[in-house]
Amino acid sequence: MSFLYRFLYVLAYPFFKILFFMKFKRTGNELSDRGCLICSNHISALDPAFIGLGMKRQIWFLAKSEVANMPIIRSLAKKFAITIRRGQGDVAAIRASIDAVNEKKALAVFPQGTRRKGLIPPKRR
Repeated sequence: MSFLYRFLYVLAYPFFKILFFMKFKRTGNELSDRGCLICSNHISALDPAFIGLGMKRQIWFLAKSEVANMPIIRSLAKKFAITIRRGQGDVAAIRASIDAVNEKKALAVFPQGTRRKGLIPPKRR
């Protein structure tokens, strides 16, 4: 875990635990020595934070390229995300994602493609 990621984790954990009454049920089978893909529904803008705080290891995210235009999020995205241009067949981002998992990183993706309430099928394009 990088120093910056660890610092943000330690800073955010108590805040989220108190504000959202977070409680994690650890099963003991979290992959810490292999690459993995974490797929989650995307209901809230805070979903990346909840995923990051729920794991014991550093998480990288597959994020839409538009996050590079958001001033506060931009610097975090440069350090902890692979950006993808949606709807354009961004092969470079897919290759970077495969490389990240091959490098034993945990990569979180939101197959729905955007924030939505409830379960919907993943985007096909």
